[in-house]
Amino acid sequence: MSDSALESNWPPTLLTRVGFEEMKKMESLRSARTHESYIPCFDEQLLIATAKCCSTLQYIRFTIPQERQGMWRASDVSACLVGSDAFKSRVLNIVQIERYDWWFHLAVLRDGY
Repeated sequence: MSDSALESNWPPTLLTRVGFEEMKKMESLRSARTHESYIPCFDEQLLIATAKCCSTLQYIRFTIPQERQGMWRASDVSACLVGSDAFKSRVLNIVQIERYDWWFHLAVLRDGY
């Protein structure tokens, strides 16, 4: 079964920042992928805390809105991020932008804060 077929069978779920806070307890989590509408939940403090608590979590991926796929730029990432200018700058230096999503390795947040 392809990922898209699997995703289409999942019931819609509404998560909040409190729900994403639970990620910090998932010590064996290796990767995470979330819908772009949840980006505001992942502010600077949550991302840094998650990076420090989940030592095996390698990266977090965020989907790009369908109407913007293939046109997403660093300025779009910066506009989405919630946090200090130093945090945004640090993420922009390591972000990987692909056609359908953008992501970055959390090791940089573990080491630098």
